[in-house]
Amino acid sequence: MAITLNVAVTAQFGFGRSATQSTEPLQTIIPVKFDPATGGIAVGSTLYNGANPGFHVLAVSRQLNPAHLNAPDILLDQTYNDAASVTNALKAIQQTYTNPTAMVMVNAVGNYGIPLSTVAAALTHFGAYPDLQGINAAPPFIFIGTGGANAQTALQRGVSTRELDGYLAPDSNGYYAFLQTDFVHYDIGLGGTITIGKTTHKSVDAAYKPGCDASASDSLHLLVVDRESPDVVLADNVYCTGQHPELLGSMAIDVSGIGAENQLVFIATNGHPVQADSNFGTNGDVRAPLARQMARLGGYFETVVYLTPSDTYSLIGAPPPVAGTPNARDRAREGSSVYPDKPSGELHGVLARSRGNWYSPLNADTSGLANLGLYDILAQPPTPFPHPVGSDELAAFQYINNALCGATTCNVRNDYNNAAINIGTTYQTPLQGMTKDQSGNDCTDKNNAGLPYCVVRQQLLSEFIDVSNIRALYGNMSELWLASGSTSILSLLSTYNDVKATIPVVATAQSPSLVRPLVSFFLGLAGNIPVVGPAFGLADTAFNLGMDLTTDPKGNRTVDLTSTIGQMQDTAIDHFKAQANSTGTMFALIYQDWGKIDALGSALLSSKDASSPWSWKPGSTTSLMLNNMEPAVKQAAYQSLLGAAYAIGRYLPQTGGSCFGNAAPVWGQTPLYNQPWGYGVLDADFRGCNLGATPVVQPFNSTAAGYIPYTYPTDSTNPYVNDARTGTIMADFSWLAISLQTSPYSGGPNGVYNPPGATLLSTLFTPVSQGGLGVYRPAFFEGWPFPHFDCAPSFGVRSPNNGTYVGGCDWTSGKPPVSLPPPGPTSVSIRATHVSSDQSQAQVLLTLHNNGSVPANAIEITSLSLRTLVGSGEATVVSPSLPAVFNSLAPGDSTDVMVTINIPAGIRKLQIMEQGTADLGQPEPTRFSDGEVIYPGK
Repeated sequence: MAITLNVAVTAQFGFGRSATQSTEPLQTIIPVKFDPATGGIAVGSTLYNGANPGFHVLAVSRQLNPAHLNAPDILLDQTYNDAASVTNALKAIQQTYTNPTAMVMVNAVGNYGIPLSTVAAALTHFGAYPDLQGINAAPPFIFIGTGGANAQTALQRGVSTRELDGYLAPDSNGYYAFLQTDFVHYDIGLGGTITIGKTTHKSVDAAYKPGCDASASDSLHLLVVDRESPDVVLADNVYCTGQHPELLGSMAIDVSGIGAENQLVFIATNGHPVQADSNFGTNGDVRAPLARQMARLGGYFETVVYLTPSDTYSLIGAPPPVAGTPNARDRAREGSSVYPDKPSGELHGVLARSRGNWYSPLNADTSGLANLGLYDILAQPPTPFPHPVGSDELAAFQYINNALCGATTCNVRNDYNNAAINIGTTYQTPLQGMTKDQSGNDCTDKNNAGLPYCVVRQQLLSEFIDVSNIRALYGNMSELWLASGSTSILSLLSTYNDVKATIPVVATAQSPSLVRPLVSFFLGLAGNIPVVGPAFGLADTAFNLGMDLTTDPKGNRTVDLTSTIGQMQDTAIDHFKAQANSTGTMFALIYQDWGKIDALGSALLSSKDASSPWSWKPGSTTSLMLNNMEPAVKQAAYQSLLGAAYAIGRYLPQTGGSCFGNAAPVWGQTPLYNQPWGYGVLDADFRGCNLGATPVVQPFNSTAAGYIPYTYPTDSTNPYVNDARTGTIMADFSWLAISLQTSPYSGGPNGVYNPPGATLLSTLFTPVSQGGLGVYRPAFFEGWPFPHFDCAPSFGVRSPNNGTYVGGCDWTSGKPPVSLPPPGPTSVSIRATHVSSDQSQAQVLLTLHNNGSVPANAIEITSLSLRTLVGSGEATVVSPSLPAVFNSLAPGDSTDVMVTINIPAGIRKLQIMEQGTADLGQPEPTRFSDGEVIYPGK
């Protein structure tokens, strides 16, 4: 069958309007809807019909077309009923459209007769998951992917017959990406109450609560919902384990039956679910079966095992995905008073679409302070502007537009997202003076309020006020990336260098993104500074939308890609800069929809009140947020860097005798902190025993004097509670330990292994309130960025060299991959790493960094340009004199130069742009440039 690829441009217009009215703003963020009954795919206001049965393939260009920004170019629109035709079509799209690649949408419905396994290979080039290859049936199927995308990055949904919708939005490269904003707000309280969206589920109202009193006290509330539509409840149970500890086992059995990945689990505590007489010395392991199930849902075995009678617990999770699924732990969030700094155990946040169109928790706030209202506003269905309605109001709308922008065909609503136009002075103030219609009727007369002109005028005035307030919020968010006094996200990333100096890293070792953990930690900071805690939720919205839209040219989210240690800081800075730009897309989506403008504008009317959750004072609020982010940046840096120098090994405890024949405990025996002794390694080279005895070595002993185990601060029965030398935790059926990749296979001196130094461990694990970073240890160990490896079994591995039984950890096997440097030169980067200023002068420390693989010679800063953004006056550069010349920088090296700027008193916001050249061995000098914004006097 011949495959015809074409560009079909169809007339587009807004929601519910004719093409000639042009009263809605241009829909540059384009709505998309999949109909699972007909196979149709609506893009903007155009419906591309499918067939039932049929395998509908719609391919669109990812390149925006300036001639019609409200509609993509259509490359293919065809419905098929045989696998060969689908495969040929997908191959043609892949081979024809490469720069940029195309986006493919599939809506297959009815008995279309194409087993998904027969088209899986072709879909792999658009980011499909490998499990398609094993599906020999033709279930309802929706797919959205981009050409050249990494495997397991597409939106791929099977079986479900619910509608699916989202938007086409420009990403950081200016290409279309698919975006979903139908967030769902959740709250897990301490009274056993779970709220999902607008529905509250109380523990006392649960359908199943055996043996509970009227208040369902001291219980665990288990709520299971459909992961695609969380309003559908699948199970609602309460287990009053505080009075009936045996119900912990019953709950574990029930949870073990939750096996489908399309189920989302919520758990809350009402009171204290652990019985009052619980202690580790006698029955600490009674919680182990339930802990094992919580780990399966994405929580941590350790948290549940170490719950005490005074602790609380909460979880959002789901059964594990297929092996190899990227970022599998993103399906869960956990809270407990067991954590360092003793949070209450509640959880608040939003659910967002992820793998399979299923919801997963996007974030978690343990304080309840963060304002998540912006997520709720973005999740609202699109709403058209209420006026003009009818020919008279349309005439009034055109009259006003003609007066404000000089043409009856213009639409002032298209300028809401145009930062070059001051809505207040350009539109609002003139319209306030236009009180009379063409017939002389005055809108200041209340009797004329219902006249078409007055109705439209009042509608536009309300919009102008809303847009001005929304722009102020956008400006405050932009300060996070750009600057607030001497601090910005970009300058905070310099903390990475301080962390790197404490770890023996290899620059070419691969590392995960520094941005992902930082954004994950961000919302949890809200409780640290309650005075501005609500603003963290607003910023978190921008962070997460920015992560979705910051991509590489093939559409892969850059936050999901790895880089090398040497490139990680530059990669993070570049990501945040691109993210700052893509945040404008979120506001463009708001500006084109009346419901979102009205909801956000109305909420921001209260923002001048300091007690309002929408309050965000320019400068001060941002500074407090940024100053509080430094621990999070350090946490993220340690998480991303440690894998380059250290490795995580897993030991499976077994029974073994000591040198003197004493039996050691086995797994599951209490007290829990003694269990590492259950792992023994027979090693005749160890000299701690009498001559002739075959010694047993415990490889996780951190000192010759004995093992320093870790439990939680609440475990008062552990004689080593909170010992700074801790380097190990108990996981499910194993112990996890961290050691340098250079540690000897059989351990260090006298058979003990080499954990990180006490200073590093103390820095990582000491609570923030005590000056540490408060890293949650199970998350640290089990969320390790590279795979764990299994240590050698304790018995049965006979060394061919000396005839002894040898066990231990091959720490070198935990090394991350090493990347070769790029074959050619890249560039020199320049950025401000510190800014200090008063009302009259600023000192800007610029750092030049060679992020390539060849020396950079004859480096010159040729231009330092200044532009006043807010206020009046013209700033001038005092020093250095230009061009500023530097001899050379080896690959990976950097150098600094201080720039001094005189600033007139009238300037409140100033942009500095730097440009320069370097000789990287190419025929022409390589150019580099960058820019920052400073706020004098802050």
